[in-house]
Amino acid sequence: MSSRAVGLIRTVIDMTRRTTYTSLIAAATLLLAACGGSDGDETSDTSSGDSDTSSDAAETPDEAADDNGDAADDADTANDGGDAGAAGGSDCEPTSGSFESVDGAVSTSIGGAAAVSLEGGAAYTVYLAAQDLSPDDIGSFSGPDATADAPVIALPITIFNAEGELQPIEAGVSIPYTPDFGVLTFRVTADLGDEFLGNNVDAEGTVTITNVDGNLCGTVDYSDGEKSLTATFDAPTKDG
Repeated sequence: MSSRAVGLIRTVIDMTRRTTYTSLIAAATLLLAACGGSDGDETSDTSSGDSDTSSDAAETPDEAADDNGDAADDADTANDGGDAGAAGGSDCEPTSGSFESVDGAVSTSIGGAAAVSLEGGAAYTVYLAAQDLSPDDIGSFSGPDATADAPVIALPITIFNAEGELQPIEAGVSIPYTPDFGVLTFRVTADLGDEFLGNNVDAEGTVTITNVDGNLCGTVDYSDGEKSLTATFDAPTKDG
C-alpha cells in the first residue's frame, strides 16, 4: 500500500472521533479511490528520431497554405464551442427536486448543490439541500452543516473496494444503484443534524451524469425502504 493510502487511513481514523457518518462516507470514497490506484512505476519513452524533422519542415507553398486554412478552421470551431465548458454548461439543468422520508417525518425541496471531486474525477460526493450551497461549505471529508429544519443530502458516487487504475467518470454515463463492490455505483444518505438516515434496504435507482466540465451536473432518481430522492443537480465542484 502506498504511503499516501496509509496517510489517508490515519486521517479517517482521526476523523471518526469528530465527524458525522455523512463525512465518513466522503472520507471512505476518497480512501477507496486512493487504494485502488496503481502504485507501479511508470516510465515514458522520450527518445525520438530526428530523421523526419527536415522532411516535415520542407513544405511547399501549397502545403503551407493548406495548413493555414486548417488552423483558421480550428480557430472557428474553438470559438463556436467556447462556452460549452463554462460552469453550469450546456448539459446542465438548474438544481431542483425533492427528498422525503417514507414515514413523512422529513420532507424538503432541493434547491442547492455543491460537489467535491476525488482522485481526478474518478469519484465525487454531491451535497444537496433546500438552501444554496457553495464548494466553500464542503471539504474532502465534510459536508455542510445540517439541522432538522435544513437537512443535507449526501450523494457519494464511487467504486467501493476499487482495484487497479481508476478512470475519470465521463459525461453521459448512467450509474445504477447496486450493493456490489468493485463497480461504479452510489449511495444516498441524509444528515438531519441530530438524526441520520442511512438505511439502504430495498434500494433502487439511477444517477445520470450529464456534465463533468466545470460543474458536475446530472440527475438522480432513488428510493429505499426509508427515503426517496428525485433531483436534478448543477453542482459547483472543487477538487478534494
